Amino acid sequence: MSDGLGPRRGGAARALVRRAGIAALARGPLPALARRRAARRGAAAVLCWHAIGPDGAGPEAWTVSRLGDLRAQFAELARRWEVVPLDEALALLDAPPRRLPGPPPRPLAALTFDDGDASLHAFLPALLDDLGLCATIFVATAQIETGRPFWFDRVMNALLAPAPFTLDLRAQGLGLRRFDAPPGAGRWPAISALLEALKALPPDRREEAAASVVALAPPAPPGPRLGPMSLAQLRELAAHPRIAIGAHSHGHELMDRIAPEAARASIARSRALLAQWTGRAPAHFAWPNGNWSDEVGRIAAQEGFASAAALGPAEGRFLLERGARRHAYPRIAVGRYDSLDRFRLRLAGL
Repeated sequence: MSDGLGPRRGGAARALVRRAGIAALARGPLPALARRRAARRGAAAVLCWHAIGPDGAGPEAWTVSRLGDLRAQFAELARRWEVVPLDEALALLDAPPRRLPGPPPRPLAALTFDDGDASLHAFLPALLDDLGLCATIFVATAQIETGRPFWFDRVMNALLAPAPFTLDLRAQGLGLRRFDAPPGAGRWPAISALLEALKALPPDRREEAAASVVALAPPAPPGPRLGPMSLAQLRELAAHPRIAIGAHSHGHELMDRIAPEAARASIARSRALLAQWTGRAPAHFAWPNGNWSDEVGRIAAQEGFASAAALGPAEGRFLLERGARRHAYPRIAVGRYDSLDRFRLRLAGL
């Protein structure tokens, strides 16, 4: 039986109820309880963002956090967590269990960014300076070497047309893909589903299919786009006292889906290039897309990396703590469509 709302009004009502539920949880006792538990366990929240966009502008993609939202998230962390450099958070992996009298200190948090988007050069240094925070940027080197965005950024850049459209990708084995909602949170599920389908293809077919998406997509209005920082921008960021540079592979390969020798070559090349470009070999690595295996974890260690970050929970953990894998520790992924209340719940493991 119909509720009388119709599909659009019904969807809006469900979204309103969902937001109210998230707000009730986020503004209740749960986040504080989670922080106290993390502090008692000697755990740290390692967070991951990707790119930064100006308020009121695009590109509309989950990976592009609005500057104002990011500032609010950083301020929330600074108020309630002890934000530290990644090295200090990683020291918890070897720390003895805490046996301190009295209330525990604030739990630790560390800030990381993946890929190496040019927007990080534009926005991140001033934001860190304003709030007195530090961050690590995990850089995938091929896009900086060539100046060409990776396939997933090219796809997201192509899907920004304001009107609804359909892409016929049956020749690529990807079916008909409809993008009915306007750019933003409503369109993102369709974009995300296409990206996941592309990731499932072999690398050569993935590049071909991504090129087809770009060729078939209707024109999008001018505006900011995802794309790599330049070598000069990377060097400026590497020289900033509040920023550390880590490696994120050379070609952003999905490391558990390629041959071990190819994974080793990408991992080693990214480290060598970053050492050459910045004058310092990176100590830490982050798995592209969070894809890792025991074998590639051993390879990262053999190639000189002291740690390697997953993306999302790892082996049942969402916080970095004693007992977590050094070369596959968890991180909390944060994106454009996470409200501040949703951000608080992510920090609580929800």
